Amino acid sequence: MNSKKIALGFAVVSGIALCVLAGCGGRGGGKDITIFVVGVPLEMEFVVGGTLTVGCTPEPDSDCDADEKTSRQIALDDFYIGRYQVTQLQWRTVMGNNPSRVKNDNLPVDNVGEADIRTFITHLNITTGKSFRLPTEAEWEYAARRGGRGVRLALSP
Repeated sequence: MNSKKIALGFAVVSGIALCVLAGCGGRGGGKDITIFVVGVPLEMEFVVGGTLTVGCTPEPDSDCDADEKTSRQIALDDFYIGRYQVTQLQWRTVMGNNPSRVKNDNLPVDNVGEADIRTFITHLNITTGKSFRLPTEAEWEYAARRGGRGVRLALSP
């Protein structure tokens, strides 16, 4: 069976956890999708699988720690990743509350921890009938490095 899984990722920036909608799993599809949660869209961008070099690369300006000296290739299947960070509106639609310090439906949700995010994912799965999960570190980094057709996460430099 070749079922697609959707993932929800998060990154911690300055101690504030920000959710980033992401999708990962099986091959196929090839098209961007929009998933509606009680009428609120979650835009997912298709990322073509490929390989990711993890560890220290031989670039002249690489600043590598000892534990990063050996690099290796990781193969990744096609996956979906959210085009935008999870907004306060999306969070409130799924969770029924908005924990953010500064309230604005269009801003990313903040003031949430890992347990909150896992609860959000559980509720999102129930609401949508999909299988959301956190992405692997490799999936996250591949997308952040513009893996596939140029997706760039909002939190990437």
